[in-house]
Amino acid sequence: MNLRAAAILFFIFSLTFFKAEASHIVGGEFTYIYMGDSASGGIVYCKYKVSLSIYEDCLNGQPEAIAQDNPAFLGAFDAGTGATVVLDTVSFVGAPGALDFVSAVTVPVNFSNSCVSNIPATCLIKKTFVRNYAFRASTHGYVIA
Repeated sequence: MNLRAAAILFFIFSLTFFKAEASHIVGGEFTYIYMGDSASGGIVYCKYKVSLSIYEDCLNGQPEAIAQDNPAFLGAFDAGTGATVVLDTVSFVGAPGALDFVSAVTVPVNFSNSCVSNIPATCLIKKTFVRNYAFRASTHGYVIA
């Protein structure tokens, strides 16, 4: 075994001794609803309501990290070219273009979920961010991230 291979193996094995922990976000959902078409100046626009929900660990999560989850920032991109269509760039709560959460609810302790069979003792807050978009009709679509 050469020195380079030994160094790489040492680096990989040394990573196994460090504990990795997520601070506060434990899951999320991203959905959209088609709201119909509209026309303006002879151009057809497709309207969508986009929702982002995040689940935060309010028992073990760091309060500073939880506070930084508002506002959220979304971007809409042309799926064919990758060009930016809409991009949230404002960096403070309440600013025009910032996506503040519209609801924050505590998830009941005895929630039911097909993915979780052994419900841990925890505290979860579900925060939901909503934005409405009107995109020009397109054959290749859009990507929202």
